Amino acid sequence: MSNNDARSKRPANLAPLNLAAYQGDASQPTPRSGAAQTRPAQVTLVVGGSAGVVAVDALAKKLKESGKFGTTSGTKLRGIVYEASHGEGPGTTHNVTVSLGAENYTPITIVTPLSSAATAANAAPPALPDAAAKPRHMATSYALPAFASAAALKAHAEAWLALLDEASKRESTLDLALAASAAKGGKEAEELREAVEELLGKAWDREHERAKQEGWEDNINNKGVRLVFDAFGGPPLNNDSSSMADWNGFIRRLALHPRVYLKLSPLSLAGLTGGGAYQRAVDVSVPGPSVVSSAAHTLVEGASAAVNAVTSAVAASTLSSTTSNSTDTPASLEERTRVLLDAAVEAFGEERIVWAAHLTAATADKQTVQADKISEPEAWYEIVRLALANMGLAQESLDNIFANNASKLYQF
Repeated sequence: MSNNDARSKRPANLAPLNLAAYQGDASQPTPRSGAAQTRPAQVTLVVGGSAGVVAVDALAKKLKESGKFGTTSGTKLRGIVYEASHGEGPGTTHNVTVSLGAENYTPITIVTPLSSAATAANAAPPALPDAAAKPRHMATSYALPAFASAAALKAHAEAWLALLDEASKRESTLDLALAASAAKGGKEAEELREAVEELLGKAWDREHERAKQEGWEDNINNKGVRLVFDAFGGPPLNNDSSSMADWNGFIRRLALHPRVYLKLSPLSLAGLTGGGAYQRAVDVSVPGPSVVSSAAHTLVEGASAAVNAVTSAVAASTLSSTTSNSTDTPASLEERTRVLLDAAVEAFGEERIVWAAHLTAATADKQTVQADKISEPEAWYEIVRLALANMGLAQESLDNIFANNASKLYQF
């Protein structure tokens, strides 16, 4: 399928960005007057990381007590989607006290990591837990190990199709990702994307046939499994425009599937953050069945340290500068993030993009409970919010991206 076969969902009022802007050698459209002040009314905190559920609870309390999200007031916390680590399950919600009690209740749901031998490069996918274990008070959402390679995906295609079929019957939400190597571009990355597209196409055909047999074909756009691709769907983290075009075509074709979403979790852009990459909890090898080792925590924290430093710097400066041509400044991070967001909005529109963040143990104690300190999630929020606002998105669109879409995806 060619890139032209994927329909654009760009809002009519948004001017297109030149691809060269990704390389820092093209000017971007001038932001409309007052755009930087556009903010969503609410934010759903979709958050994972090594900090743990207690730190997430502390952050949520601070956000509720301060009455703001980010650098200024006016945006309230709507709900929490907690991306659990190994050993954490639905019962983890009891540790989030802001979700308990009728007064000032904050809804919460858990994304449970599924892995076993699946963290190995060529392993089959994990099985879904017993359906009888589903908690009554929330929908089921699971994070699956990243697609490692085209060869591994094709070798276990039937197992993946069986998993997607079962998830469709349960109407679950699955968090997917491409291996970090896909960000390097090249032949292997393109082969992996093609294998993912082939898998989703076959899964859709099976689901459509089942819908016809069971009489819900007219509702197929809403009923069935919901899929969300983490970290922008694995864009290139360098200045290669050819790799950028390949990724752009990939997410446009993903968007043709009506129940596929894109998650805007933090990225580490080469030249800005040293090229390190955050590792999803489900992709961290676990030595035991119930806990994440301290070594694994250290790995996760170290990988995200560079992007944390840059996002904090950006938030501290309130992202006021957007015209720098430098390749290692907070302004450049905002500019390059904006180009990725432009492609995401072009493909998915404003209805199937979900903002997400990370909270690592290395910074949680310092930032989550001090009212004068901005946390990692708030710093990333400010980067994405300003980029979207400068693109011309109105508050209603930001409400969808930062709050409403997460509620729909994770079925609050």
